Amino acid sequence: MRHQLRLTISLCLLATVAVAADWPTFRHDNGRSGATTESLALPLTPLWTISPRQPPLPSWPNPERERPRTRFDDVFHVAIARSTIFFGSSANGAVYAVDAATGTVRWTFITGGAIRLAPTVWEGRVYVTSDDGSAYCLAAIDGTLLWQRQAAITAQHVIGHGRMISAQPPRAGILVANEVAYFACGIFPTEGVGLFAVDARTGEP
Repeated sequence: MRHQLRLTISLCLLATVAVAADWPTFRHDNGRSGATTESLALPLTPLWTISPRQPPLPSWPNPERERPRTRFDDVFHVAIARSTIFFGSSANGAVYAVDAATGTVRWTFITGGAIRLAPTVWEGRVYVTSDDGSAYCLAAIDGTLLWQRQAAITAQHVIGHGRMISAQPPRAGILVANEVAYFACGIFPTEGVGLFAVDARTGEP
């Protein structure tokens, strides 16, 4: 319930500024600044709420015998572009597009694994990485799959936190610059880490 409440608050407050400047990627921009020049007219008034049936499922369980790991996915991170809110679920691997004015879900797209960071929106396309070891490019208007490619060094899968995931899951958001989409994969150097650069429109290396 705690995680559901966090998501609900984030969406309804962000919806009040969605008609202004976009927030098209994780922490707003490629510099991950987490800042915008937009201003808010206080007080804020909730317009609608969304309470997903499944709360976020973080990548790391609470350790019993070791120091806690960095937790970066306790919530569903959002991106906003053209009055639409996009987010991916770490619980069911779905990408959601939500009308910022009404809270109506416009479309969903199911991947094969958890989505842990905000999508990136660029020129009518939505980019996400999934724990299934893939990078996806979807049409922002209706969620149509435009391309999908392996975002891991190998196609090998392992058990992670009770679920099958890529042996080198892409645990970072996609960054798009100069029509190139960049994404990284891997957690432990001994198991392989990598960096990919592909054509943002076609997915070709």
